[in-house]
Amino acid sequence: MIKFKSQKLRETRPQLALEFRRANSIAWTALVILFIISFKSLADKTSEINNFPFVILVVSLSVSLLIDAFTSSSYSYLPIVVAMLATPVFFQNYEGSPWFSYGFIAVAAALSVTSFDSMALAIISVPIIAWLQVFVGKQNLSFISDNTDISYANGFYSITWIIFTAGGALIAKNRYLKIYDQIDSNVDEIFEQQFMKSQQIDSLSTSDHKNLRMHGTLLNTLIAVRNRLGSEFSLNLAQEYIQKDIDYIS
Repeated sequence: MIKFKSQKLRETRPQLALEFRRANSIAWTALVILFIISFKSLADKTSEINNFPFVILVVSLSVSLLIDAFTSSSYSYLPIVVAMLATPVFFQNYEGSPWFSYGFIAVAAALSVTSFDSMALAIISVPIIAWLQVFVGKQNLSFISDNTDISYANGFYSITWIIFTAGGALIAKNRYLKIYDQIDSNVDEIFEQQFMKSQQIDSLSTSDHKNLRMHGTLLNTLIAVRNRLGSEFSLNLAQEYIQKDIDYIS
């Protein structure tokens, strides 16, 4: 049996991956801009912070966007995810008022890794990010505004929040793919059924065409032979005409 692949089957998974990449591009671009604006607005101007950390973030975002544009990889935004998670290293010497939420960064990173093609890598990455969030929260870095919230109850609630949020996203993604794969499979079956029906119709049309030719040739010849039997029309000649008609119909 001929197997068909519907257009939807070819497009479902790539379309889902495209939507994830679009969401990542918007989210991380906005997060980097918000990070810089927060620093300019809330951070103490007396603190000696050079532009190097911000250059790293902008370059990492640019690299991620370029990888996405040229490769369409589900791992395109890994550079900016790593760079944002590493911000405590860049600002560990900052002394002054807090100006950004590391918990916000961790949740964004956890949701971002759920777009990975590898389910195993995503499952491994989420608890690592959750643990890293608690570890950073316990360092009491000055630029982080939610150290207390992250570390509360030894990080139990913050870890639970990330695992449940990212885990829910992974489950939703997996169910979405299964449902659409089932729909695509049903569409393929319909295509196959329609193809088989069209083949049957073609076969019947061919048979009917032969029947019409039979009526228009062989039967007319037989009628002519019957009418002329006993005259000068010989039996051998009648057989010859009939054989020509049979060959023509076949």
